[in-house]
Amino acid sequence: MGHEFFNIAPKKIYVYGQLPAHGVIRLLTLEAGFKYSHLRGSLKQVSIDEFPRYEALSYCWGSPDKPQSIQIDGGIMNITESLHSALVRLRRMTKSRLIWADALCINQNDNIEKSQQILLMPQIYSSAFRALDYLGDEADGSDSAIQLHEKIRDISFGALPEKSVTIEWLEAHGLQGYKDSVWLAWSKFWRRPWFRRAWVLQEFILGKDIVIICGRKKIQWKKFVSATEKMQEHNLLRWSASPEDTSDGLTDAHSALGLSELTFSTIQQPLIHLLSLFDRSEATDPRDRIFSLLGLASDGTDEEFRPDYNESIETVSRRFSLGFIQKGYGMRVLLLAGLSNEVPNYPSWVPDWTKPGVMERRVLCARALWTPSSAYAAGGDIESNIRISENENVLLVSGCRVNTISRLGMDASESTRAATDIFMLKPFFDEADDIINPDPAMVYIPTGENMAEVYWRTLIGNKGMNSAEATEDYAQQYEQVCIANEFVGLVPTQTEVGDIVCVFNGGATPFIIRPSAEIDGAFQLIGVCYIHGLMRGEALKSPLWEEEVFSLH
Repeated sequence: MGHEFFNIAPKKIYVYGQLPAHGVIRLLTLEAGFKYSHLRGSLKQVSIDEFPRYEALSYCWGSPDKPQSIQIDGGIMNITESLHSALVRLRRMTKSRLIWADALCINQNDNIEKSQQILLMPQIYSSAFRALDYLGDEADGSDSAIQLHEKIRDISFGALPEKSVTIEWLEAHGLQGYKDSVWLAWSKFWRRPWFRRAWVLQEFILGKDIVIICGRKKIQWKKFVSATEKMQEHNLLRWSASPEDTSDGLTDAHSALGLSELTFSTIQQPLIHLLSLFDRSEATDPRDRIFSLLGLASDGTDEEFRPDYNESIETVSRRFSLGFIQKGYGMRVLLLAGLSNEVPNYPSWVPDWTKPGVMERRVLCARALWTPSSAYAAGGDIESNIRISENENVLLVSGCRVNTISRLGMDASESTRAATDIFMLKPFFDEADDIINPDPAMVYIPTGENMAEVYWRTLIGNKGMNSAEATEDYAQQYEQVCIANEFVGLVPTQTEVGDIVCVFNGGATPFIIRPSAEIDGAFQLIGVCYIHGLMRGEALKSPLWEEEVFSLH
């Protein structure tokens, strides 16, 4: 009755039309309008064989709440605050704009359509004449950060006698001095979540012309990168801000700069390699940590890696793990896996591919994966034997039991992450002293080394910079220390006394496994470990080597 009195039509929710099965996408025509007028537009279907001239929008989804809206073809579609901000920024006052925006051009409530459209992402990004990378509204001095990039880009560093600059040099070239707020603004700019988006990878590599937009400022990506490369090469931040202020920004900048050196031909590697290479990428939907790489992977179109949004996160991780194993990457899968309280529904041999930092959470395995020339070789050079049982939750792995965990030290992982003062780790080292007993007069029976050398080599996993074998100077540097009968080592924090140390055929490191309480005769994988004296294939040479098949679940 109220609607009739005021002649106000009730809001009509926009309903998507169904897309043909293959080769068709939607594009948004964003109508012109003033800054505070309601967003309006229309969606049309176009064939990938007849793409018009359009731009591709890239932005960070942020909160899933949808407090804003856009009128599409007479209907209303609710949208997130971040998409609304991007479209308002990109809308012209007198002319419409043809844009591809994932949240609008793909029906996010249709999992089948989403799964199909993901496979077209390479064509979508590579066919757009420009990528509009919207980082968000102006905040934390972002305007001054972009101005800093523009200024540095135009400065010639050729006359510098050395790579590092001085405060006097900064002032002579019109740059701000020590700890000026602009340098902190630069660091905060690089810490924006957009730079860690998983989908950014395809946009950088396949996009023709990338424009960075933040607030009212914009800058070409190539010019933006040029300035940041100069800042890193000439160590400008050494005099300009404290390390605490800029370290996170530098890390994210370094990751993003690495993308500028990649091309589609150089990036085409197996999917499992890309997941390790882009270990820190993030996604609103955790499954997109995997799906976003399919368009770049050399095996991304293989049937075992088809995207399916109807599957749970756990199912996706397990299915992709099975695919990796079938392709011969079983040992790499096991190196990244292990029992976790965070994902109790996963089989213990399935890594959580959907969570950033898989490599960071598996330090020993990262050393083995990234530095094969100097890696561990506990399982020797014999071929691994990993296969899937009739029960797809159970993996069959050949290897040998080597020892049993008889004593554990304290868990130092939380202290290591939180500690800025080495003395906070004193209890850990006191207990390590008691377990390993670094007496140079005592001999470590498995290798014949003195215990002082075994002590420091064990605490650092016998690896130095770039994962090369540690040299003597590492004896000055000070996971969980363990005793496995006559052996000592480092084990995962989930390890318990009574767990079994085993070596799998062809494995880089030994593994910790635990007899299953659920399946008779089966085991759960706890994770990789460092056992001093078992890292170079010594177990295979032992007369006690007796191969068996372990059922892991």
